[in-house]
Amino acid sequence: MTMTGGQKREARDIFRRIRREMAPGEKQKRDLAITQALLQSGEFRSSRAVFLFIGKAIEVDTTAILQACWERNLPTAAPRCVPGTREMEFFWIREPGDLQSGSFGIWEPDPSRCRRAFPDESTLCLVPGLAFDREGYRLGFGKGYYDRFLAHFPGRTVGLCYANCMAQALPRDPFDRRVDRVITDIQEEPNDRSS
Repeated sequence: MTMTGGQKREARDIFRRIRREMAPGEKQKRDLAITQALLQSGEFRSSRAVFLFIGKAIEVDTTAILQACWERNLPTAAPRCVPGTREMEFFWIREPGDLQSGSFGIWEPDPSRCRRAFPDESTLCLVPGLAFDREGYRLGFGKGYYDRFLAHFPGRTVGLCYANCMAQALPRDPFDRRVDRVITDIQEEPNDRSS
């Protein structure tokens, strides 16, 4: 089912409001639960590299996940928006100094310090979203960066989302990409969508 631009804007407003109204202590508790569930997941344990997002204030905080990757010497990359396009590239990051404030006020790798990262089948990509549905489709911020990137991503994909931002179904456009699994702060049996 296709969703009109107006319907998507309305849905984004709803989920932004849910996230903004979350008390800081509640968000911190939910972020911790998501982090713990991810680190215990088969997807994380079997990955040989992790592509992760550096979250905005209303997104899942990935700081502890990044730290866990570095402690495990797991190669870790973060995205950088390519200026003048709707594309993004990932770069390997090894320490906080590899990041700088970039597009949309998000921390991004400094391309003068970091090498470009190219994924393979053993790479895990952590995907942000305002909301996800039970089939793994996401409602993003409307720029299309992740849909374009995921169209050619060869590895496993896991969405990170708060349980109160999960929907039974999100109508979607033909270019929308789904993730293999969604991890929330309330765990259910994993539903593998990779096949």
